[in-house]
Amino acid sequence: MPSLRTVFKVVGFVLMAAALVFVGMQVAQYVQDLRAAATRPQTWLAVVAGAVLYAALSLLLSGAWQTILARAGAGAPVSLRTCYEVYGRSQIAKYVPGNVFHFVGRQLLGRSAGWAQGAIALSSVVETLLMGSAAAFIVLLLGALDRSVALKIAPPGILVISALAAIGVPWLMMRYGRILPGLRNLGPLARADRLARSSALLIPLAIYVAFFAATACVFWLLAAWMFGGVEVSVLPGVAAAFVSGWLLGNITPSAPGGIGVREAVILPQLAHLIGGPQAVVVVVMFRLVTIGGDVLFFAVASWLAAGKTRNPDSREPVPR
Repeated sequence: MPSLRTVFKVVGFVLMAAALVFVGMQVAQYVQDLRAAATRPQTWLAVVAGAVLYAALSLLLSGAWQTILARAGAGAPVSLRTCYEVYGRSQIAKYVPGNVFHFVGRQLLGRSAGWAQGAIALSSVVETLLMGSAAAFIVLLLGALDRSVALKIAPPGILVISALAAIGVPWLMMRYGRILPGLRNLGPLARADRLARSSALLIPLAIYVAFFAATACVFWLLAAWMFGGVEVSVLPGVAAAFVSGWLLGNITPSAPGGIGVREAVILPQLAHLIGGPQAVVVVVMFRLVTIGGDVLFFAVASWLAAGKTRNPDSREPVPR
């Protein structure tokens, strides 16, 4: 009988393949619109500006991870600069098939910083839980506040309650996840009980909410810049589409960087708001924005790490 991990990998691969086929069909349908957008200088100006903004927003992610890692018992100094270096240099590995190698990169790079391996693994698990919670909170709350969002099939009161419940899920998982059969042997989660008793995790949760809200605004600005007629009134729907696409793409196994899955989730929602051709162009260009932002994030983090190599006195002391 195949293991649960194997089942997840196969399911993830099937979902990614189906999503890529769907997105490919949409791109083929509106390929002329893509070509027209690619010939306009303002398109590439928007992509470059978006990539710079996305890279800058990544500082929020490394800052949130620093807070989690420090509370997880890293065993060595956890500075914002070192977390930025480790996070930025490892994050690029999410584009490797498997969608887990950025976590492996953190383990390897974090070891040279003197951090405990168990603490790094625990911080990655908690980060994933908190980011998923923040994304679900935003999508559900927007669905309650703006009836143009795809979740209008549910009553607003139910959506508000669900949004608030989404905030509590990480704490429940950290406190009681180890008693569930499928999670009983997950070492980092079993050590999360102490973290679940800390109110300090509300800080990274708030940071993740801010990150998704700001990134969704960048997504909307990209559409508004390229097409001009995208009104502010559709921002809640655009934000819900983007964040839901990120959430499902991020949790899909085997999908590097959520590729295909994220676009497949966003496209139908965005097409309803701004039209099919525009939606395809924006989704494709925003994929370039995020890739460019991650590459810039990696470049800056690598440059900072190289600076420590050139100047050994700037390194943080590692306890013996």
